[in-house]
Amino acid sequence: MKIGLIVLAVFVVLGILGAGCLALAGNEVAKEIDKSLTTEPGKTVTDDPSSDDPDSSTTEDGKPSKEPVVVTGFTKYEALGETWVSVGMVLTDLSGGSQELTVSLLDAEGNPLATTTEYVGSDRDGGEVLAYANFTDNTPDVASVRVDLTNASSFTDAEPFKVDIASQEFDGNFWSIKGTATNEGTENIDGLARITCVGFKGGKPVAGTSTFPDTMVPGAKVAWEANDTFDPQADEVRCQGEN
Repeated sequence: MKIGLIVLAVFVVLGILGAGCLALAGNEVAKEIDKSLTTEPGKTVTDDPSSDDPDSSTTEDGKPSKEPVVVTGFTKYEALGETWVSVGMVLTDLSGGSQELTVSLLDAEGNPLATTTEYVGSDRDGGEVLAYANFTDNTPDVASVRVDLTNASSFTDAEPFKVDIASQEFDGNFWSIKGTATNEGTENIDGLARITCVGFKGGKPVAGTSTFPDTMVPGAKVAWEANDTFDPQADEVRCQGEN
Protein backbone atom coordinates (compact mmCIF):
# COMPACT_ATOMS: atom_id res chain seq x y z
CA MET A 1 0.00 0.00 0.00
CA LYS A 2 2.82 2.40 0.90
CA ILE A 3 4.56 1.62 -2.36
CA GLY A 4 1.37 2.43 -4.28
CA LEU A 5 1.03 5.77 -2.49
CA ILE A 6 4.65 6.61 -3.23
CA VAL A 7 4.17 5.87 -6.95
CA LEU A 8 0.98 7.94 -6.99
CA ALA A 9 2.80 10.86 -5.34
CA VAL A 10 5.56 10.67 -7.93
CA PHE A 11 3.01 10.88 -10.75
CA VAL A 12 1.33 13.86 -9.10
CA VAL A 13 4.65 15.71 -8.81
CA LEU A 14 5.52 14.91 -12.43
CA GLY A 15 2.09 16.12 -13.52
CA ILE A 16 2.60 19.44 -11.72
CA LEU A 17 6.04 19.87 -13.27
CA GLY A 18 4.65 19.02 -16.72
CA ALA A 19 1.87 21.58 -16.34
CA GLY A 20 4.43 24.15 -15.27
CA CYS A 21 6.54 23.44 -18.35
CA LEU A 22 3.48 23.79 -20.56
CA ALA A 23 2.65 27.11 -18.90
CA LEU A 24 6.17 28.38 -19.50
CA ALA A 25 6.06 27.21 -23.09
CA GLY A 26 2.72 28.91 -23.53
CA ASN A 27 4.16 32.16 -22.21
CA GLU A 28 7.04 31.95 -24.68
CA VAL A 29 4.60 31.40 -27.55
CA ALA A 30 2.52 34.34 -26.36
CA LYS A 31 5.61 36.53 -26.28
CA GLU A 32 6.52 35.45 -29.81
CA ILE A 33 3.01 36.14 -31.12
CA ASP A 34 2.99 39.50 -29.34
CA LYS A 35 6.23 40.52 -31.07
CA SER A 36 5.72 44.19 -31.88
CA LEU A 37 5.58 45.35 -35.46
CA THR A 38 6.48 48.83 -34.27
CA THR A 39 9.57 50.22 -35.94
CA GLU A 40 11.73 53.25 -36.05
CA PRO A 41 12.11 54.60 -39.60
CA GLY A 42 13.95 52.10 -41.76
CA LYS A 43 14.11 49.28 -39.20
CA THR A 44 12.96 45.75 -39.97
CA VAL A 45 9.85 45.12 -37.92
CA THR A 46 9.65 41.35 -38.08
CA ASP A 47 12.57 38.98 -38.26
CA ASP A 48 13.11 36.10 -40.63
CA PRO A 49 13.14 32.84 -38.65
CA SER A 50 16.52 31.19 -38.98
CA SER A 51 16.63 28.34 -41.47
CA ASP A 52 19.15 26.69 -39.12
CA ASP A 53 16.57 26.46 -36.33
CA PRO A 54 15.55 22.79 -36.07
CA ASP A 55 12.25 23.83 -34.48
CA SER A 56 11.26 26.22 -37.28
CA SER A 57 8.17 25.20 -39.27
CA THR A 58 8.37 24.04 -42.87
CA THR A 59 6.16 24.25 -45.92
CA GLU A 60 4.74 21.24 -47.77
CA ASP A 61 7.80 21.07 -50.04
CA GLY A 62 10.08 20.84 -47.02
CA LYS A 63 11.44 24.39 -47.21
CA PRO A 64 11.55 26.49 -44.00
CA SER A 65 8.52 28.77 -43.75
CA LYS A 66 9.14 32.48 -43.38
CA GLU A 67 7.33 35.28 -41.64
CA PRO A 68 6.68 38.49 -43.59
CA VAL A 69 9.26 41.23 -43.13
CA VAL A 70 8.26 44.89 -43.28
CA VAL A 71 10.67 47.83 -43.42
CA THR A 72 9.17 51.29 -43.01
CA GLY A 73 10.13 54.94 -42.90
CA PHE A 74 8.27 58.23 -43.06
CA THR A 75 8.49 61.86 -44.11
CA LYS A 76 6.74 64.66 -42.22
CA TYR A 77 5.75 67.80 -44.11
CA GLU A 78 3.69 70.92 -43.57
CA ALA A 79 0.35 71.34 -45.36
CA LEU A 80 -2.51 73.74 -44.62
CA GLY A 81 -0.86 74.69 -41.34
CA GLU A 82 -0.70 71.06 -40.18
CA THR A 83 1.88 68.27 -40.11
CA TRP A 84 1.06 65.48 -42.57
CA VAL A 85 2.98 62.22 -43.02
CA SER A 86 3.93 59.95 -45.91
CA VAL A 87 4.98 56.38 -45.06
CA GLY A 88 7.08 54.22 -47.38
CA MET A 89 7.08 50.44 -46.96
CA VAL A 90 8.98 47.48 -48.36
CA LEU A 91 7.51 44.03 -47.73
CA THR A 92 9.19 40.69 -48.38
CA ASP A 93 8.37 37.01 -47.78
CA LEU A 94 4.66 37.56 -48.36
CA SER A 95 2.49 34.61 -49.35
CA GLY A 96 -1.16 33.89 -49.99
CA GLY A 97 -1.78 36.47 -52.69
CA SER A 98 -2.94 40.04 -52.13
CA GLN A 99 -2.53 41.62 -48.71
CA GLU A 100 -4.37 44.13 -46.56
CA LEU A 101 -2.13 46.48 -44.56
CA THR A 102 -3.26 48.31 -41.44
CA VAL A 103 -0.80 51.18 -41.05
CA SER A 104 -0.65 53.20 -37.82
CA LEU A 105 1.38 56.23 -36.78
CA LEU A 106 2.58 56.00 -33.18
CA ASP A 107 3.91 58.54 -30.72
CA ALA A 108 7.07 58.05 -28.64
CA GLU A 109 5.13 55.97 -26.09
CA GLY A 110 3.68 53.68 -28.74
CA ASN A 111 0.18 55.16 -28.67
CA PRO A 112 -1.65 55.29 -32.03
CA LEU A 113 -2.13 58.76 -33.49
CA ALA A 114 -3.74 57.83 -36.82
CA THR A 115 -4.54 54.63 -38.73
CA THR A 116 -5.34 53.83 -42.35
CA THR A 117 -5.75 50.73 -44.53
CA GLU A 118 -3.86 49.99 -47.74
CA TYR A 119 -3.70 47.01 -50.09
CA VAL A 120 -1.10 45.31 -52.26
CA GLY A 121 -2.40 43.30 -55.19
CA SER A 122 0.29 40.62 -55.36
CA ASP A 123 2.66 38.82 -53.00
CA ARG A 124 5.23 38.71 -55.87
CA ASP A 125 6.17 35.18 -54.81
CA GLY A 126 7.84 36.44 -51.65
CA GLY A 127 9.96 39.06 -53.41
CA GLU A 128 10.08 42.81 -52.79
CA VAL A 129 6.66 44.49 -52.65
CA LEU A 130 6.40 48.28 -52.46
CA ALA A 131 3.61 50.04 -50.57
CA TYR A 132 2.90 53.43 -49.06
CA ALA A 133 0.35 55.30 -46.95
CA ASN A 134 -0.25 59.04 -46.84
CA PHE A 135 -1.82 60.63 -43.75
CA THR A 136 -3.56 64.00 -43.85
CA ASP A 137 -4.18 63.97 -40.10
CA ASN A 138 -2.30 66.55 -38.06
CA THR A 139 0.34 64.29 -36.46
CA PRO A 140 3.43 66.31 -35.52
CA ASP A 141 4.33 63.87 -32.73
CA VAL A 142 4.72 60.76 -34.88
CA ALA A 143 7.76 58.77 -33.78
CA SER A 144 7.30 55.35 -35.40
CA VAL A 145 5.07 53.24 -37.63
CA ARG A 146 3.21 49.99 -36.99
CA VAL A 147 2.09 47.72 -39.85
CA ASP A 148 -0.27 44.76 -39.41
CA LEU A 149 -0.80 42.33 -42.29
CA THR A 150 -3.91 40.37 -43.23
CA ASN A 151 -4.22 37.96 -46.14
CA ALA A 152 -6.87 39.62 -48.30
CA SER A 153 -7.66 36.38 -50.12
CA SER A 154 -10.92 37.74 -51.54
CA PHE A 155 -8.80 39.78 -53.95
CA THR A 156 -7.14 38.24 -57.00
CA ASP A 157 -3.35 37.94 -56.86
CA ALA A 158 -2.95 40.29 -59.82
CA GLU A 159 -0.13 39.90 -62.34
CA PRO A 160 2.32 42.84 -62.07
CA PHE A 161 3.30 44.80 -65.19
CA LYS A 162 6.67 46.25 -66.17
CA VAL A 163 7.57 49.76 -65.01
CA ASP A 164 10.67 51.79 -65.86
CA ILE A 165 11.74 55.06 -64.18
CA ALA A 166 13.13 57.91 -66.23
CA SER A 167 13.61 60.63 -63.59
CA GLN A 168 12.66 62.01 -60.20
CA GLU A 169 12.93 65.56 -58.87
CA PHE A 170 11.52 68.09 -56.41
CA ASP A 171 10.84 71.48 -57.98
CA GLY A 172 10.05 73.32 -54.75
CA ASN A 173 6.37 72.43 -54.95
CA PHE A 174 6.06 68.83 -56.11
CA TRP A 175 7.99 65.58 -55.85
CA SER A 176 7.70 64.27 -59.42
CA ILE A 177 8.57 60.85 -60.83
CA LYS A 178 8.39 60.09 -64.55
CA GLY A 179 8.69 56.83 -66.43
CA THR A 180 7.09 54.29 -68.77
CA ALA A 181 4.89 51.23 -68.30
CA THR A 182 4.66 48.25 -70.63
CA ASN A 183 1.92 45.67 -71.08
CA GLU A 184 3.76 42.44 -71.81
CA GLY A 185 0.63 40.33 -71.32
CA THR A 186 -2.14 39.22 -73.65
CA GLU A 187 -5.02 41.23 -72.15
CA ASN A 188 -5.71 44.94 -71.72
CA ILE A 189 -4.49 46.68 -68.58
CA ASP A 190 -7.24 49.13 -67.72
CA GLY A 191 -7.35 52.42 -65.84
CA LEU A 192 -7.67 50.69 -62.47
CA ALA A 193 -4.08 49.50 -62.67
CA ARG A 194 -1.74 51.35 -60.31
CA ILE A 195 1.93 52.28 -60.27
CA THR A 196 3.31 52.52 -56.74
CA CYS A 197 6.53 54.45 -56.13
CA VAL A 198 8.58 54.50 -52.94
CA GLY A 199 11.44 56.91 -52.27
CA PHE A 200 14.56 55.67 -50.51
CA LYS A 201 17.29 57.50 -48.68
CA GLY A 202 20.40 55.56 -47.73
CA GLY A 203 18.63 52.37 -48.78
CA LYS A 204 15.67 52.91 -46.43
CA PRO A 205 12.11 53.77 -47.53
CA VAL A 206 11.10 57.31 -46.57
CA ALA A 207 7.85 58.10 -48.45
CA GLY A 208 5.58 56.94 -51.25
CA THR A 209 3.05 57.95 -53.88
CA SER A 210 1.20 56.41 -56.83
CA THR A 211 -0.46 57.09 -60.16
CA PHE A 212 -2.88 55.34 -62.52
CA PRO A 213 -1.59 54.93 -66.08
CA ASP A 214 -3.74 55.04 -69.21
CA THR A 215 -5.29 51.83 -70.49
CA MET A 216 -2.65 49.67 -72.15
CA VAL A 217 -3.42 47.15 -74.87
CA PRO A 218 -1.09 44.12 -75.19
CA GLY A 219 2.36 45.25 -76.30
CA ALA A 220 1.69 48.93 -75.55
CA LYS A 221 4.21 51.17 -73.82
CA VAL A 222 2.87 54.36 -72.19
CA ALA A 223 4.35 57.32 -70.35
CA TRP A 224 3.30 58.12 -66.80
CA GLU A 225 4.04 60.70 -64.11
CA ALA A 226 3.43 60.64 -60.35
CA ASN A 227 3.37 63.83 -58.26
CA ASP A 228 3.00 64.64 -54.60
CA THR A 229 3.30 67.78 -52.49
CA PHE A 230 6.29 66.94 -50.33
CA ASP A 231 10.03 66.53 -50.63
CA PRO A 232 11.20 63.09 -49.38
CA GLN A 233 14.83 64.00 -50.11
CA ALA A 234 15.07 60.57 -51.72
CA ASP A 235 18.29 59.53 -53.39
CA GLU A 236 16.58 56.56 -55.09
CA VAL A 237 13.08 55.70 -56.28
CA ARG A 238 11.64 52.25 -56.97
CA CYS A 239 8.30 51.75 -58.71
CA GLN A 240 6.07 48.73 -59.37
CA GLY A 241 2.96 48.23 -61.49
CA GLU A 242 0.02 46.09 -60.39
CA ASN A 243 -3.42 45.35 -61.77
